[in-house]
Amino acid sequence: NLTLKPASRTLTVGATFTMTVMVEAGASQVDGAAAYLNFDPALLQVLSMTPGDSLSTVLYNQFNNITGRIDFAAGKLTPPNPTGSFELVTITFQALDQPGTSSLTFNSVMPRKSDVTLSGISILGSTASGSVEVKAAKLFLALVRAAQYVPPTPTPTATATQTNTATATHTATSTGTLVPTNTPTQTPTATKTNTPTVTPPP
Repeated sequence: NLTLKPASRTLTVGATFTMTVMVEAGASQVDGAAAYLNFDPALLQVLSMTPGDSLSTVLYNQFNNITGRIDFAAGKLTPPNPTGSFELVTITFQALDQPGTSSLTFNSVMPRKSDVTLSGISILGSTASGSVEVKAAKLFLALVRAAQYVPPTPTPTATATQTNTATATHTATSTGTLVPTNTPTQTPTATKTNTPTVTPPP
């Protein structure tokens, strides 16, 4: 596979940056690779191209800032051949003064066909294009500040609150105690009464 690292960039007008074309070969050996890229020349221009070390024989190394093209190809004439992930070429760009978004696409048709090969046979699985977003300086700065803004954490403030609290109060309570009272009771009293006795005559 052919990929771009990083896959996307966001920057301000006038900024200089790099993007690297990566070969992702896995366990397969590679003895040749070509990257033909297209970009928007109204937004970007290429300043330089630096070949990687894994494919030491450079076949094409050119760019055109009028048409927006990058042509690079390299190979390895003798083994051992590289495997895994490695850098094919690193491209240094400069963003121009016009804000906008430029795609970076791998051309896939002849005569500018991006490819990865072994002994002349293509082993390319896929390509992954990238993009560059160019923003006006003031807008970019505002977006960065917005992304970095952390709202302040509110500080708890103690507030006096009147709370009615029931308080136990000892109150003397008069408790009635039954006290026996001597109540005079009327008792019948025998009264002696003189009753005349009649004695019958003889």
